[in-house]
Amino acid sequence: MPVKKLDHQYVINVRAPYLITQKLLPLIKNINGQVVFFNSTAGLQTRKQVGQYSASKFSLKAIADSLRLEVREFGINVLSVFLGATATPMQEKIQRDMGREFDPNGFMSSEEIAERIVLIMQKGTVSGITDVTIKDHNTYQRDN
Repeated sequence: MPVKKLDHQYVINVRAPYLITQKLLPLIKNINGQVVFFNSTAGLQTRKQVGQYSASKFSLKAIADSLRLEVREFGINVLSVFLGATATPMQEKIQRDMGREFDPNGFMSSEEIAERIVLIMQKGTVSGITDVTIKDHNTYQRDN
């Protein structure tokens, strides 16, 4: 992959969440809020031809892990959510690029993920949940 693609992945997957968190952190401290980073299972394990994407997601994990240590004294929980394949425009493009037809029913929906994260965040304030991986059944079959 060209280095330009690596730079693009860095800007979107590392720099943007870092800057947004940096700007919002004072507010989060004031309201005893929580931080959620949406990551990817590619941030836990890479595969061929996605090294630059995985590198950016591993970096996001490092930022979340470090921030968690820095803000825990303020009672702020930092949650990293590692998502498998999700019915998004990005997944549609990936499927097309692989020569496959995109059927959103074969992937997790954003609504389903949001429901689960709300439940986790409610529980996370008590138990300190730090990392969660959410995959659909099809992802398990693709990965194994």
